[in-house]
Amino acid sequence: MNKALIDILVCPACNGKLKLTKDSKQLICTFDKLAYSVNDGIPNLLIDAAEKVSSDDIDNMELS
Repeated sequence: MNKALIDILVCPACNGKLKLTKDSKQLICTFDKLAYSVNDGIPNLLIDAAEKVSSDDIDNMELS
């Protein structure tokens, strides 16, 4: 994904900063512990489609 796009995207639940995983497949909100999928470079920022992740999962993810 484009770095400029990542810099302006925010979590739709809390308006917090999102972090992209190293494999560029998910955007992570560390505050709400939600993972939003990225398919073919297009983020799916629907709250209902987000996956809940634990603090341990976030700690083990490689985030950029």
